Amino acid sequence: MAVFVLDPEGVPLMPCSEKHARKLLENGKARLHRFHPFSIRLTGPWPTPKALQALMLKISPGSETTGFAIVREEGEFTRVVFLAELRHRAWSISKSLLRRHQLRRRRRSTLRYRTPGPPNRRKPRGWLPPSIRHRVETVTTWVRRFSRLAPISSILGELNSFRSQELQVESAIQKNREKKQTKSELRRLVYTKWGRKCIYCDTQGAPLELDHIVARSEGGSDRAFNRVPACQSCNLKKGTLSLQRFLAKKPELLQYILGRMKESMRDAAALYGMRRGLRETLTSMLVPLHATSIDVREANRERLGIPWSPALNAACSGSAGTLIGWNQPILRIQCRGRGSYQRTGSYIPGRPKGDHRNRQIFSRDKVVQGFQTGDIVKAVVKRGKNPGVYRGRAAVRASGDIDVSEGKMKIRTVSTNCRLIQRSDGYEYSVITPPQKP
Repeated sequence: MAVFVLDPEGVPLMPCSEKHARKLLENGKARLHRFHPFSIRLTGPWPTPKALQALMLKISPGSETTGFAIVREEGEFTRVVFLAELRHRAWSISKSLLRRHQLRRRRRSTLRYRTPGPPNRRKPRGWLPPSIRHRVETVTTWVRRFSRLAPISSILGELNSFRSQELQVESAIQKNREKKQTKSELRRLVYTKWGRKCIYCDTQGAPLELDHIVARSEGGSDRAFNRVPACQSCNLKKGTLSLQRFLAKKPELLQYILGRMKESMRDAAALYGMRRGLRETLTSMLVPLHATSIDVREANRERLGIPWSPALNAACSGSAGTLIGWNQPILRIQCRGRGSYQRTGSYIPGRPKGDHRNRQIFSRDKVVQGFQTGDIVKAVVKRGKNPGVYRGRAAVRASGDIDVSEGKMKIRTVSTNCRLIQRSDGYEYSVITPPQKP
């Protein structure tokens, strides 16, 4: 993994190797600037001045994980300098908003009825849901951080449009098409997914119909994930019965259908809004922005035989030549937030968990003995069960003790044994090994 280098004034220079960075630190020619991503800052002029080379930051957006890759073009070869993965917490934000909505609805309807106000709240132009806005803002934050740590000359992102709905709803297909043609496209999509045979009895060659897994009378939709091919006899037998009751004697087939039925398009919809927001945000930056598509990335990945990974997907995007140095550790960045300010927990149905929490608990200072949860510390433990030197994420306790997590190792020590390395910034860091070729 490359080490980022800054000059004494904070201007980014070309990254160096870990060995070179260790020599600079040992000789006192550099000091630690940031622990994650590991970067150093020179205390004097660069020992061997080098011309800055063009570095490209590649981005592969994802609904759960976004991949970053800093590469350098060397003729027919593309050298991978740095790899990182950013894991979002967007779905936890959606769940929190849902619980808050349920709590407010219960309080309004059960405790004391209040007439709703006029619908005068309008969403501004370009509005994005909180979960998608979280993705856009975190990706933009790390693009700016990488630009401050390395001489990034251009940005390449998978921002081209794509078919997010995959013709799942008949009414979502172009309205100017004929209704007969729309049904044929929906039928072809279902046949491609399940095969041209009855899903219940494996009958082939007989006329097939599109059966609703959840009947429309029970709230089922006309989307493709709720349709399966079935012969006329099986379709009549099932009727409006639930799938669990109809396939009670075929548990394996039931689990197979339910497993494939759960595939929804929420990730595709979130990715569509995320790409739109990233395109608008990154365009305003001074670095040139180039867009590419997923098809180009998949073609490059299959051609080069590189395993799937969010970070490696970013490295394969665009017109990538032969990748060099892709088999290196990947920095995983997990969004953790900066703590909770909610005074009342809740269950999914909207029921609060007991009374309001004590105000004194939430009015306490989050800093204990100069440390707060999320800080990266160096703990030197001389006594106890686990003596040694540890570097990891700290979790403070009200008693003054600190839990230091380093990988799977977790120890508890006092604050006097700890030294601050990096302040909490709402992220948790870890280094993972890249996937190997199959």
